[in-house]
Amino acid sequence: RRNGVFIDGAPYCPVGYCNHAHLLGGKGRSYDIEAAEGFSSIFIYRGLPGQNEGRWGNESWPDTMAFLDRAAAVGVRVLFDFSQNVMLPPMCGIDRCSKVGKPTPEPPYDVIRDAVRRVKDHPALLSWYLIDEPDGGDYPPAYVHAAAQIIRELDQKHPITACFDTTNRPDGTWQRYADAVDVLLADIYPISGSSEACLRSN
Repeated sequence: RRNGVFIDGAPYCPVGYCNHAHLLGGKGRSYDIEAAEGFSSIFIYRGLPGQNEGRWGNESWPDTMAFLDRAAAVGVRVLFDFSQNVMLPPMCGIDRCSKVGKPTPEPPYDVIRDAVRRVKDHPALLSWYLIDEPDGGDYPPAYVHAAAQIIRELDQKHPITACFDTTNRPDGTWQRYADAVDVLLADIYPISGSSEACLRSN
């Protein structure tokens, strides 16, 4: 439905947070704590198994599915991430390919297909988090639209989300990607300047 997110026929309003890993020291899980505090959803880099990066806590598909199982058990729904190790090329890093003078390769669409087939019926799934801030790095819009089409062909139940970082700029290019997603997230950071200035102000 285009006018909201519904689960089991009832409107759903996510109360959530973003975290860079669901490990919280030792074997603790951040969402175990946050679920008890009333949070109902979580976005975590990464959704897919990481490339042997244990700090993300999901080195393999069994690790990823165990994370989703635990999230479902404590009542937290997940924005499943495609951005970090599928859509954004690892050889270019956080600066994106266009900023380092390299051509941006097409994402591995077969990996997306495989992941959607594995995860689409999991009770913890809230949405597909397709890509993070493609506008800030001039990521090819055609890749975003093609990936979204693949997801929709395989799953019509869960919305596609993405986050953009130029929505508050007159020269913003987020509109080039907006039609590919169902839920638009905006990185509008309220504090500008260096971290040292922020520390001095506190």
